[in-house]
Amino acid sequence: MFSDSHASEKAGIRAIKAAATRAALLEAVVNLVALGGVSVVTHRAVAAQAQVSPALVAYHFATIEDLLLATSTVLTEAAVERLDQAIREVSSRASLLEVTSRYLADQFGVHRKSFVARLELDLAKARGGSIAPDVLAANEMFVDLIRPFVADDRAARTLLAAIIGFALQGVLGLEPCSEADCRRFLADLYDRHGVGEPAGAPTF
Repeated sequence: MFSDSHASEKAGIRAIKAAATRAALLEAVVNLVALGGVSVVTHRAVAAQAQVSPALVAYHFATIEDLLLATSTVLTEAAVERLDQAIREVSSRASLLEVTSRYLADQFGVHRKSFVARLELDLAKARGGSIAPDVLAANEMFVDLIRPFVADDRAARTLLAAIIGFALQGVLGLEPCSEADCRRFLADLYDRHGVGEPAGAPTF
């Protein structure tokens, strides 16, 4: 019994170490893609970035496609998690403005590297003729966030397109992108597109 317990404990430690190694390798891919695009990702480049051996990278991810897919999945899941949190925080036009301003500013700030890497990976998929369902799901979540405040689904998608355009200009350095800048842009955008209180909200 002691032997079984000891073996189980060792297996648990190995699993934790393996998960930590995979996370470090995927973070290395994010760094590489954000700085140089998908084409610079090789087992050797990831190994150098993560300060491990190329053999260890190949052990966890046999192909470059495996590396890119895993990285894309992790980044999209993180974006979806942030959007899910945003949806839970929004109950009024004021909170919509606050939450979306903060979300956009974070894309240019603390999440900029991940945002750029995710764009690069999404473009690589698009060049291959497909967009992964999780990417579409993230866009749909943003539409769901906006939808209660506008007339219809088309209006929500029009707003999303404008926000994506602003985000791209911001990450390229063509627009100022502090949280205050994002709030001013979004306040004007929401005014122009008639963003109001959600249906059923109390009026005073």
